[in-house]
Amino acid sequence: MTTYYKTLKADGMSPYQNTKYHLPHDGKPGRWMPYLKGKLVENKHGYHVVNKDQLVCWLDARIFVCETRGKVLDWGAKCGFRPIRLVSELTTWNERTQRLFACDCAEHVLGNFENKYPDDDRPRKAIEVARAFANGTATEEELSAVVSAAYSARSAARSAARSAARSAARSAARSAAVSAAVSAARSAARSAAYSARSAAYSARSAAYSARSAAYSAAYSAERAWQTNRLFEYLDGGDHERRN
Repeated sequence: MTTYYKTLKADGMSPYQNTKYHLPHDGKPGRWMPYLKGKLVENKHGYHVVNKDQLVCWLDARIFVCETRGKVLDWGAKCGFRPIRLVSELTTWNERTQRLFACDCAEHVLGNFENKYPDDDRPRKAIEVARAFANGTATEEELSAVVSAAYSARSAARSAARSAARSAARSAARSAAVSAAVSAARSAARSAAYSARSAAYSARSAAYSARSAAYSAAYSAERAWQTNRLFEYLDGGDHERRN
């Protein structure tokens, strides 16, 4: 049986639609949302939820397990239902695990940058300090300092991408890898989403010159890796992992 998830902002609102959901309370599920009549249309009409493989693309501050009724419409990147309710919240998804997951995603593709710039450790330091901050062993001042340094590294990588037409895909991969590192050191919930997207883009760009099949395969493989890592955190396992 497929488990479906709903991601919401910290205030319980949908990140993309102005919808307030009934949240679980005192161990009890939230109320069923109103039944929707008429044709379900992606991004316009329907309660949007995601399955396990889709979740990493829609991360936000909170993740809930959903109960659904009726026929599912699978739109590829997400699914649609007429009625849903939020059954329980995944409390293992919190500021700490959000930051750690973001660090893992960034670190996983950091080689795309370091292979070209082996002496530039600014992105790696940003990831290390962001991880330490998540674990309570670094200060906000230390985090701000490495974010500024990582921004500088990202600017340099983007400049290289613009000036190197022949190796545009590889340059884009390096730039995206640094973007993942920068994202990992920012605010918790959004850092997880941005870092995962940048890391997947980095993997995809690195394979671009090997034609579209490899390009798509690299993206899919990175998303699969991210999903596995995400659920290690959500399942409440050891959060002190390395690649």
